[in-house]
Amino acid sequence: MRLLYNVTTHVDHEISTAWQDFMEKFYIPRMMDGPYFESFKMMKVLGDENETGITFAVQYVATDLDHFMSFQENVLPELTQIQRSLFQDKCVSFKTLMQILAD
Repeated sequence: MRLLYNVTTHVDHEISTAWQDFMEKFYIPRMMDGPYFESFKMMKVLGDENETGITFAVQYVATDLDHFMSFQENVLPELTQIQRSLFQDKCVSFKTLMQILAD
C-alpha cells in the first residue's frame, strides 16, 4: 500500500526565502535519505498569498506504512525540533497521511 504524506505549511513573508532554502538544502534531503520515501514534490500554493505569508505544500510518497511509521519514530522528531529552533512560530504546518488508490 503506497502512501502520500502531505505537509502544508504557511510561512511568514519575512522568513519565506530562508525557509524555502532550508527545506531544499536540509529538510527534504534528510527526509529522502533512507528507505522511508521514494519521491517528493514541493509546491507553492497559488492564490493564497496574503499580508501574513505564503503557503507551501510538500508531498512525499512512502512505499508502505511500516516505512512511514519508522520515519515518524526515527527522523521526524529531530527534523521538527530543528525547524522550530530556526523559525519558531513563523511557520505553521498541517500534515495529512493518505492512501494512494491510483496514479
